[in-house]
Amino acid sequence: SMHAAGFSKDGKAILIPGTSGAGKSTLAITLLRSGFDYLSDDMVFLQRRSDGLGILSFPEDVDVSDQTIRFFPELDFLRSSPKSVAWAKRQVRADEVYGVEMVREARPGAIVLPKISAKERSVVRPIDADEALLEMVSNILLTEARSCQSHLDILTELVRQTPCYRLETGRDFDCIPILFRELLNGSREEVHA
Repeated sequence: SMHAAGFSKDGKAILIPGTSGAGKSTLAITLLRSGFDYLSDDMVFLQRRSDGLGILSFPEDVDVSDQTIRFFPELDFLRSSPKSVAWAKRQVRADEVYGVEMVREARPGAIVLPKISAKERSVVRPIDADEALLEMVSNILLTEARSCQSHLDILTELVRQTPCYRLETGRDFDCIPILFRELLNGSREEVHA
């Protein structure tokens, strides 16, 4: 398993790993409203296959904060819905609100590590696999040694075979899907909205 949001376009997955508060759910809504297919808001599974790694979905409701709701007018109806006990976010069904396709699997296309910025325009820049792995290593549950090693091995394989990026998220949410489509089409340059 991997703590990441996952979306797909033409069978290629964009994975957005990050800790709580990194902007994964806001990016989820941004991508869903622009027609990306849905894998998961919070967790995906990695599977070794004969043709390389596969990303398996874990479709669930998207958990959105009040701030995310304010960014997207179509989510205003959530303000009147109750929050779960001891949970600061509200849940929304992506398929009901955006009519998105829930996909079962995709192949890795790009890993994007989000970072909220105070800038107006978003910027995506390539990062190396080691930098991405260092940030993603928190996905590993430190329990039994063999399981941890296996988890680390597959995450290492994922970052080595998949282009990795850092997204400095601005407030130009309508431009972010365009940037992500460019990533899936093979751009390795810094991309500005």
